[in-house]
Amino acid sequence: MKFFMQGMRRSATTVVYDVLSQDERLDLFYEPFSVHGKVELGGGSGMQEVDHMAKIYALRDAFVEGHPEYRIDPGDLNYGAPRDPSLELDTEMAPWAREFLGYLSGRSEHVAMKFTRMYRKMGVLKEVVPEARVALLLRHPQEVVGSYLYGKGQKRLAKVPDADTFFTRTSRINPWNARAFFERIVEAEGWQHLLGCPDWMVFLTVWKYTFDHAIAEGRETFGDAMLVQTHEDLVADPETRVVELYDHMGLEPSERAVEWAVGNLRKSRKRVYHEDPRWMEGYERVGMLDSLAEAGYEPVLDGGGTS
Repeated sequence: MKFFMQGMRRSATTVVYDVLSQDERLDLFYEPFSVHGKVELGGGSGMQEVDHMAKIYALRDAFVEGHPEYRIDPGDLNYGAPRDPSLELDTEMAPWAREFLGYLSGRSEHVAMKFTRMYRKMGVLKEVVPEARVALLLRHPQEVVGSYLYGKGQKRLAKVPDADTFFTRTSRINPWNARAFFERIVEAEGWQHLLGCPDWMVFLTVWKYTFDHAIAEGRETFGDAMLVQTHEDLVADPETRVVELYDHMGLEPSERAVEWAVGNLRKSRKRVYHEDPRWMEGYERVGMLDSLAEAGYEPVLDGGGTS
């Protein structure tokens, strides 16, 4: 069994990784193409006191040592932001990056990987591992925008103290080079009307772009082998949704994974002013009402998600 999970940054993809990490049958890989050399204690969720990246770093070193013909550095295997954000917007990958993906996929019988950088590379995943199954993990844009604005652990909460600041602030914050993505997206899609928009609409634009391409290209490439699951559904009914993931993978559900999800996942809502009419104005300006409908979301979030 080979299983890939793709979700936008700040969409709580690490929470699903945390769930699956309770299953000892799985050879799990956390962000194979992320930044190199950084300790990721607990990853994006912070729910486990483990360094999610240590395993990947060791395997990058081994891969580079075993393939001197590519003349690459382990840091080159950060295929996207922050090293080179433009790589994420390309539908292709370098031969050595493809081979690294195959190298990881072939290590064990049951392999699962979590990505945030492969939203334009569904075709690559299919070509390298034709038998793979995929889950597209979604989170409502209101929660994603709040997570970007407030930062991990809501460390920037004091800088966004009220609704007016939330919807008007234009700053220099640039998590995961989001502004580089935004600028390239605007240029590629011809969305110049978005130039100069406030921070929150920058992140809305990135949500729309990553979702639209991942859902369209994923369905075209994988068909029924792609599952779409929302974070809101996962936290509302952890047992049902974890079993759904395992059914999609073709494995018997892990009792330990189900129990961990039921015992640890809780709803919580950030201060994102869910009913403020400026959300609708932003959706219309970014052109994402159809995207919301495609994702199965109402414009206003009904129920929250883990932070």
